[in-house]
Amino acid sequence: MRRSVSLQGVEAMSADGISTREANADPRAVRSREAILAAAARLLASGGVPAITYTSVAKEAGVGRATLYRHWPEPWDLLLEAMEIVIPAIDLGDGPIREQLLRELDRRLVWFNTALAGTTIAAIADRADREPRIRRMRDRTLGEANAMLRNAIAQAALTGELHPDTPADIIAKALVGTLLFDRHLLGQTLTRRAVAALIDTLLAGWQTKRKR
Repeated sequence: MRRSVSLQGVEAMSADGISTREANADPRAVRSREAILAAAARLLASGGVPAITYTSVAKEAGVGRATLYRHWPEPWDLLLEAMEIVIPAIDLGDGPIREQLLRELDRRLVWFNTALAGTTIAAIADRADREPRIRRMRDRTLGEANAMLRNAIAQAALTGELHPDTPADIIAKALVGTLLFDRHLLGQTLTRRAVAALIDTLLAGWQTKRKR
């Protein structure tokens, strides 16, 4: 199950599991926790990893630091959860591969175009090699997203929609990598038209005659 946390117009998602959230049946505690995570995500977007401290997050959320201590005894736990919830989950659905990719990336355009996406991914890239917990989180979120894109493209090759030799892994990485490069290094605002053109370029030459 996934849940949404409001981040000023950006959908943020988190995987449910056994957590403080389940232990706190009090709706006020749940609302407080979600408000704190939203505040942490905003600070992450504006100031990066150094901005996530008990003091700064408590001030942004309008709660006391003791509330943060109850939910996250270690500051690293708060940082990791804040980073994880701001990465939207992949949900490709069914249909032709071009439509699957376009539908999913179109859904993510708002997130791709925010500073939050660039800040979060930069922080993960910077610390994953040094911090085992961030490395595990990277593998669980970004790695899972890449695997789902790769598998969808590979499945299209198995069903004959794409050529059997289609390099699914290369296409999946080129798709997301190009979008991140254009947005966060070149400063371009991503549009649905640009995403569609990229998908068509990457799939060109791999589509079978019956799908062209």
